[in-house]
Amino acid sequence: MKATDIAKYLIYLMDIYNLGTEQQPDGISIDLSKSKVPRLMYIAMGIALKIGIVPKTAMINNSNTVIMSIFDEIPEAWPFGSMFKNIRRNYDQLHIEALGANYKPFHKVKQDKTLSKQRDEEIMQYILEELITSNIAKQSLNELAEWMIQNDLAWKATCIRNEDYGFEMDTLEIKSYFDKLKKEDLFGLDIDKIYAKAQEIRTKYITKYLELQLNLDKSTNHL
Repeated sequence: MKATDIAKYLIYLMDIYNLGTEQQPDGISIDLSKSKVPRLMYIAMGIALKIGIVPKTAMINNSNTVIMSIFDEIPEAWPFGSMFKNIRRNYDQLHIEALGANYKPFHKVKQDKTLSKQRDEEIMQYILEELITSNIAKQSLNELAEWMIQNDLAWKATCIRNEDYGFEMDTLEIKSYFDKLKKEDLFGLDIDKIYAKAQEIRTKYITKYLELQLNLDKSTNHL
């Protein structure tokens, strides 16, 4: 999946739910989305790994090691939590595209997609929508950063291993960390509900696959 597609859909949803700004004591509203969206993307990635989406994108990290990822960008361990650097860097343009009249969410673009890709995108769509309506998305940027630096073992492992910030994180370490998290660790996000929905979607696509195979067999028998 393209990280930019995920970012744009989150921006689109944040605009709907008015989650892109925070009111300060002096009455000034500050746009937090540039730093909040990449952090929510990281949490969405961790949840996807936890419920069984298999990383399919081969990425070469800064050490020339091939790692598998869900998105086509690897999150980095920054001083205040995990971050998708290029999403933050290109946020302004992504914001324009996500709120433009011609924007079409990634899961609604159907051409040239395998059933497995459609399945994973539908599951990701559900994860993002659950995430953006959960208490996680209602946390301030500072609260999200504090949660990450206090609890994120994958982030800590990356910083310790490299003795510095700004290094790419390992997908397996992210999965291992999120595998241990429960509902109460994720501000009440109902992981069991997300997992059940993912299983429902998987079953639907198994049925689609079997129907396609049956139709293919019928066509072959008529030749």
